[in-house]
Amino acid sequence: LTRYLNRRVGENQWVIALTADHGVGPDPLTFGAWPINIDELVKDTSAHFGVEPGDIFEKTRITGFWLNLPAMQRRGIRLGRLANYLNSYRLKENVEPAKDVPSQYEDRRNEKLFQSTFPTKGLPEILACARG
Repeated sequence: LTRYLNRRVGENQWVIALTADHGVGPDPLTFGAWPINIDELVKDTSAHFGVEPGDIFEKTRITGFWLNLPAMQRRGIRLGRLANYLNSYRLKENVEPAKDVPSQYEDRRNEKLFQSTFPTKGLPEILACARG
């Protein structure tokens, strides 16, 4: 996958974000999972960097997003800064401003939504660590 992405997209020009795909499985709320609100994530991320959503995100889907790397570069938003922001993104931030955190998540408000995010240049070191 990394070789394909390096050839197709460009070396160190992509990010992989892994998330669970619930497909047609049970409602995530049944199992305590937080269904990430991609629209809220996009709004929050854009506001954090002081740019329009299109300056970071090329496309979004309920299951993930694609970055607009040329626009990010023009705006001076580096992949490492974006990864650091996403690493610190909390459940309480992923709730629409006019709404409250549902009661079953109240004690998890400060929980991170992503276990790990990192720019592509960090992937070889991460894989080597995992293999070791």
